[in-house]
Amino acid sequence: MVKIEKHEGHDMEIYRVSPIITQGIKRSLPPLMGELNGGENPPEPEESVKTFEDTFNAFMGLVRDTRVEAQNLCILLSDLKERCNITSTAVRSQEIKEFLEKTTTLFEKNERKRETCLKSIHLLLEREPRIHDFVGDEISIMENLWDRCSLEVSAIRKQRDESLLNSQIAAAQSLLDDILFHAGLISIPSRASQHLVSLMTGQPLDFHETFKDELPSDKERLKILQYLSSHPASIDGIVVPEKGVIYKASRKRSRICQSLLLIAGVILLGAVVCYFAGTITKWLGISLPSHAAGRSIFTAYLFIILGALFHIGIDALKQVRSGEKDFLAIEKGFLWVQVKEGPILMSIFSLWLGLLLLVFYMTSLDWKVAFFVGYSIDSVVDLFLKRFSTSASASLETLKSEIST
Repeated sequence: MVKIEKHEGHDMEIYRVSPIITQGIKRSLPPLMGELNGGENPPEPEESVKTFEDTFNAFMGLVRDTRVEAQNLCILLSDLKERCNITSTAVRSQEIKEFLEKTTTLFEKNERKRETCLKSIHLLLEREPRIHDFVGDEISIMENLWDRCSLEVSAIRKQRDESLLNSQIAAAQSLLDDILFHAGLISIPSRASQHLVSLMTGQPLDFHETFKDELPSDKERLKILQYLSSHPASIDGIVVPEKGVIYKASRKRSRICQSLLLIAGVILLGAVVCYFAGTITKWLGISLPSHAAGRSIFTAYLFIILGALFHIGIDALKQVRSGEKDFLAIEKGFLWVQVKEGPILMSIFSLWLGLLLLVFYMTSLDWKVAFFVGYSIDSVVDLFLKRFSTSASASLETLKSEIST
C-alpha cells in the first residue's frame, strides 16, 4: 500500500510518497535485489534491505498505476474512434461533440493521475539511486512518450478538424502501446516471479494468458519473453519464448541438489537391486531364467542406462545441428533437471520395464541388445506392455477355467 500525502502549492499539488507495505504481505523481488545489495560486497543490514524492499514495491506499484492510466486513456480513444467512423456527417459531428463534452472530466482526471504517478516515481528514484540506475532510463522513455501523447490528446479534445481525428487517435494509441510495453518491461518480471511462487517446480506459467490484461499485444509480450530469456537471472524459472511459457525452477543449490540426488538415487536403487537380484529372488522364492544367472542382470541394466544416455546425447546433437532454439535452454542444465524431474523419473521406470522384458521374454541377456533397448526404450515399453497384456489375459483365462472346474 502506498500512502500519498498531499500538500497544496500555489499553482500545483505536490505529492510525497510514503512506501508503507501492508503487514504480512510479501512480494517477491527480482534478482535485482541481490545484484544491487550483494555481489562480493558484505551484506547490508536487515533494516537497510527492508527499506529498499519497501521503496522497490512502492515504485513497482506506481509503474503499474501509470500503466492502468495508459490503458484507460486507450479505451477512451477507442470509444471516440467508433464515433469517428459513423458515415453520416451530421450524426458523426454531433456524436463526437457530445462524447468529448461528456468525457472532459475523465480526460482531465486521467492527466492528473498520470502526472501524480510520474512525480511520485521521481521522488522514489531520488530516494533510492540503485533503482534509478537500473530502470531510470525506462522511466524517462515513458515520460517522453506521455508528453507526446498528451499533445495528441490535447489536439483531439480541441476538435478543430474532424478529418484529422482518426490519424490523431491512431498516433496517440501507438504512443500508448509503447508506454504499455515499457511499463511491462519494468513491472512484469517481478510480477511473473510472484506467479511462479504459487507453482510447483517444473510447472509452466502461461505467460500470454497471465499478462494479456497488462500487455494486450501478442507481439509486445513476445518481446518481453525474449528479454527475460536473454536475462535468465531476472526470474526464477526457465523462459521458452517460442512456447510462451516460463517453467518454475528454483536457483537454490539445495533444491538443485535435491533433484540430482533423487534421480541418481533412483538409478542407483535399480543398480543395487540388479546386483543382488539372485539373492533377492531366492529369498522371495522366485526362479529366474537360466540366462539371467550371475551378474548378467546387473550388466544388462548398466548397458540399458548407457543406451538411454546415448539416445539423449544424439537428440541433443541433432537439435543443436538443426538450430532449434528450444533445446538451447538445456544449457541451463541443472535448472532443466528440476523442470523435467517427473518425466525423468518416469523414464527411469520405463528402463526398468525394458529390463524386465529382457529377463523374462528374451532367451539371452546380450549387452548389445540391452544397449539398444535403452536407446529405443519407448518402442520397447510398448512391446513389453503388449506382451504383458497377452500373458495376463492368458493367465486370467487359465484361472477362470480352474475355478469353473
